[in-house]
Amino acid sequence: LAPRPNFANIRGMSFYYGDKLVTTLPEERIKDLDEIPSPFLAGCFPDDAQYTMCFLETNRGCPFKCSYCYWGGAIGAKVNKMGVDRIHGDMTWISKRGIPALFLVDANWGMLKRDVELTEHLIACRNEHGFPMEVYFQSAKNSPAQVGEISQMLAGAGLLGAASIAIQSMSDVALERVGRSNIKKSTYRSHQETLARCDINSFIELLWPLPGETLSSFRDGISELCESGADSFMIYPLLLINNCE
Repeated sequence: LAPRPNFANIRGMSFYYGDKLVTTLPEERIKDLDEIPSPFLAGCFPDDAQYTMCFLETNRGCPFKCSYCYWGGAIGAKVNKMGVDRIHGDMTWISKRGIPALFLVDANWGMLKRDVELTEHLIACRNEHGFPMEVYFQSAKNSPAQVGEISQMLAGAGLLGAASIAIQSMSDVALERVGRSNIKKSTYRSHQETLARCDINSFIELLWPLPGETLSSFRDGISELCESGADSFMIYPLLLINNCE
């Protein structure tokens, strides 16, 4: 607010000082996410406003280092969590407000054991208040048992229309080049088998074209996925994004 502000005192800034580009030190990440007030419980939304979809975050960060991903710059990072009581309060608020659709935007829903309990609370809210009517989430990559359990719970409550399986590619070369070889393809097959056994629809998410992918390998991958019982595909174009490797 000063007439001639000194941006050099502010972390996480890039600015020109004359002809020189100056970048200050980054701000440290907030580790205790409960320091951040809940926008739902803090009364940020008008009482008479109506919404069709709500986005809820229960943790931040991702332990994987996929080179096409940025995720707030927190890839390959420790996952910091919001408190369970705060999340219960958020879910209850969303349910009472009658919001039909909820998107759980964590990078790996089902990675933490508490995600099963949080899903139970969400279903209890649905049973008591009638909402939400559908839940979307991005499943954990290496936790097929917990993700399968969560998918069955949500499907049994009528909250899951289709489950996402984010494979990105079936090419070993491509997966190696984008830093995703530590996520086993057998995990996806196990999850797909669980969904098929429980009669839960799934959609496979793929990126085209990743480094090392060819038209032939991409077609072979789709054929392999179809043979394993994939219901449908979401194929996204690879984007060149600032700060992504």
